[in-house]
Amino acid sequence: MTTTQQPYGADTTLPPLTELQMGPMTVCYENGSFRYFRWGGHEILRMIYFAIRDQNWATWTPIISDEQWTIEPNGFRLSYTCQYESDGTTAFVWKVVAEGNATGEFSITIDGIAHQTFLKNRAGFCILHPIQGTAGQPCELIHADGSLELAQFPEAISPANPFKQLAGMRWLQAGGQWFKLEMTGDIFETEDQRNWSDASFKTFCTPQDRPFPVTLHAGESVYQRIHFRPEQPLPPLAESGPEAIFIRVEEDQRTDLPALGLGASTEIPVLSESVVRTLQGYAFNHYRVDVTPGQPSWIPDFLQEVATGQRLGWPLLVALHLSTNHVAELRAFLDVVSRPQMILAELLLLSTEGSVTDADMLAVALETVRAELPQTRVGAGTNYYFVDLNRNRISTVGLDFISYTAQPQVHAFDNRTIVENLGGLADTVRTAKSFSESASVYVSPITICHRLNPDARDPADRFLSNAQKTDPRHPTRWASGWTVGSIKQLAETGAKAATYYQTAGYQGILSEEAHLYPIAVVFAQVLEFQGGQVIRTHASKPLSCSTLLLIHGDRRRWLVANHTDQPLPVQLPEPIREGYRITSVPSTKVPLELSDSQRLLMEPFGVWILDCT
Repeated sequence: MTTTQQPYGADTTLPPLTELQMGPMTVCYENGSFRYFRWGGHEILRMIYFAIRDQNWATWTPIISDEQWTIEPNGFRLSYTCQYESDGTTAFVWKVVAEGNATGEFSITIDGIAHQTFLKNRAGFCILHPIQGTAGQPCELIHADGSLELAQFPEAISPANPFKQLAGMRWLQAGGQWFKLEMTGDIFETEDQRNWSDASFKTFCTPQDRPFPVTLHAGESVYQRIHFRPEQPLPPLAESGPEAIFIRVEEDQRTDLPALGLGASTEIPVLSESVVRTLQGYAFNHYRVDVTPGQPSWIPDFLQEVATGQRLGWPLLVALHLSTNHVAELRAFLDVVSRPQMILAELLLLSTEGSVTDADMLAVALETVRAELPQTRVGAGTNYYFVDLNRNRISTVGLDFISYTAQPQVHAFDNRTIVENLGGLADTVRTAKSFSESASVYVSPITICHRLNPDARDPADRFLSNAQKTDPRHPTRWASGWTVGSIKQLAETGAKAATYYQTAGYQGILSEEAHLYPIAVVFAQVLEFQGGQVIRTHASKPLSCSTLLLIHGDRRRWLVANHTDQPLPVQLPEPIREGYRITSVPSTKVPLELSDSQRLLMEPFGVWILDCT
């Protein structure tokens, strides 16, 4: 099948990571960026990189060349050139020098010049801090004016940027050591990227209270430097453990499996009989249909989707988008749904203007909907990211649920980052539950790729074509593993419901010709446990492996996902007894390898299912 071009192909080898030693610390280099600054089993920084982001916050693709290495047993020096192209010609070029030494000290300098005039929202460094080992830890902020401020990395997701006007910071990592960052060439600021379901805090150049976009003229230069170091000599620590992934189970930590649904296809107006027959075999808990009564053709389009939902046999979750003319639009909608045989299980009230459901509209709509659709569960929230709901918290009085969307490519689109961001999903649910009171938390929809660009400068750029919403990784085994990890994170933190993807097409769980994608196999396995629970599990290397443990009565089922492009030994916490059934996604006819009674040797990007009934 044909898809739009993306940076990574389907189930392709990941870009190589070069591990470098800095005395007691290690860091990995990947295509111009430095990832995973580790001291033994402690991750101190997740990433240091630099980027150019245009007026719509799109990230330019770097082209790395002329790498010059000096590698020693306890240190290294690297210089290289990074350039960006626009319309086939050079737009901007950085000269980069990075060094690490035997004390764990690291510095990186970028010296760049614009070869074209263009608009930019950001040009320079970003530093990612991991959540684990950092959230809740004390820090001291070094402001641009030289003043100091005592602070703390947030535990719940901070609506506002927690640290501003920075020239540096020092913080106590959970391993018990203090580390320091110094930044020159610009003023920096820290945001809580979990607002966009990224699993990191980000310290970035150029404060957001400055106007943007800014014109960078041809010939202008940009210079910045980052200096990172431990404040005390670090004792050497052993690596984080053996090669095998070890799984730990918390039997007493159980949560209900969320209600899982699919969205209507935006690519295929009318599903074929073969697609419908195939989908009827999946007992999804809801079918999300988006309705905008302000649009001229909304009634026939809506009735078509209602008919599709009835053919599939799935309850309807209608996302109703109302404008400032909400009284008339709601009346028109309710007149349509009052027809016989039309039953709405759930209604999500959204606003076409503004990032969250308008309070005045919600007050009027709630009273009317409750009177005319008393059996329908009613929710509100945002059709955008969690950040919009977190920064514009709505009253949940009278609501059955609040809802927001999620996708892992807001800031970066490489495979490793997308897997890292699985942990950010869990934090959005925890924080949403802290202010939702009695309302349940829905995440609807969840996609792998962008479906909207709410931050685009031009409102016309906020809506994306189906081609722009398509990712070639969607119909791959890698995507099925990401889906396992996302269900795990949402379920273990208590999300009530989640809408995934679409029915059919390049964004669906099967093709237009009814060929199943690997993600469909995952849903088939999970949906068999509807009404059951999820037991919390922990993998020793969560960036390599996700585990989902389902239970229903005396049935137990493991789903284990390998997020890497290498064979992965996974040590289960229970012996694999005779009679256990083991399959993989997609199904394979070759025998699955067990290296001993408890260890799976998983194939690259594989998902294994183990039934322990």
